[in-house]
Amino acid sequence: METDLAIDLVRQALTTACWLCLPVLVVTLIVGLVCGFLQAATQVQEQSVSTIPRVVCGVAAVLIILPWGLQTLVEYTRALWQSSP
Repeated sequence: METDLAIDLVRQALTTACWLCLPVLVVTLIVGLVCGFLQAATQVQEQSVSTIPRVVCGVAAVLIILPWGLQTLVEYTRALWQSSP
């Protein structure tokens, strides 16, 4: 395997992984910021007030993007198998 091909395969894998993780990370970031602002405004310093909504919204985001994520992985795998010698 040539070095350029190996680098390109790793780059494609990392790019695909980043695109798959991005929606979940954005959702949990937004929910975490909203919970942080609410905790600061109400002066409630309970850890579960911040953690539970982030986990629930993260799981919901995974379930919502699951069809798109599986389609992306299937396309990447097909392209990988077709490009292999």
